[in-house]
Amino acid sequence: MTSENTPQNQADTSSPAAGSPLLKPKRNDELSGDFWQDVRSAFQRLGEIPCARNSLLSGIVAGTGFGVIRGMTAGFRVASNWAVGSFIIISLSTWYVQMK
Repeated sequence: MTSENTPQNQADTSSPAAGSPLLKPKRNDELSGDFWQDVRSAFQRLGEIPCARNSLLSGIVAGTGFGVIRGMTAGFRVASNWAVGSFIIISLSTWYVQMK
C-alpha cells in the first residue's frame, strides 16, 4: 500500500494551528548608543506594534475633540491639558482593549 500526498495527509504549516499562540514579530533591541538615533528608529518601527495605528488615531481624534469642546468654555491652557490627557487615556485604553 502506498501513501499518497492528499490534502488530508498534508499538514498546513503556513498558518498557526488552532489554539497555538500567534507568532510575534522579531524585535531589533540593539541600541546604537546615540539617544536621538535610537528615538528616531523607535518611531520608524512604531507601525510594527500591533494595533498602534488604530489606538493612536482614536487618541488623536478624541484629544482634538475634548480640547476643542473644553476650549469653548475655558482658556487655552485648560483646553490643552484636557486634550493631552484625553489623548493619553484614550490611546492607552484602546490599545489595551485591542491587544486583549
